[in-house]
Amino acid sequence: MVLREREMGFTLGNRTFKISRSGTVSSVFNLTSEDSPLATLEQVPFRNRYTLSFGGEEWGFQSASLTDTKFALERAGERVGSISAKYFARYKYIAIDLPDRLPLEVKAFLMWVVLWRWRSHDSG
Repeated sequence: MVLREREMGFTLGNRTFKISRSGTVSSVFNLTSEDSPLATLEQVPFRNRYTLSFGGEEWGFQSASLTDTKFALERAGERVGSISAKYFARYKYIAIDLPDRLPLEVKAFLMWVVLWRWRSHDSG
């Protein structure tokens, strides 16, 4: 996987995925490939909580720490996965524990959004 820092997207194998972001009070991130929608991550206004939608399913995704170093994925109210930084070194040690049921591109999408959030916190 290649995350392109200055672009809204990533590459997995020979497939390119694009991410668009909209919203002012709350963000909506959309994942597409070849202009086909794949997943949406919609933020609850004024909260660090999101709804992940893909393949007709909805999952919860939210910060699980005060410092935003850990994000939890939930399904039907049960924690089923996480993305977390170890030892406050956000970019050096990242643990990704997401269920196999999620397609790889959706896992990469969640990782991209977490990295984007960390970068936006670092810059401002």
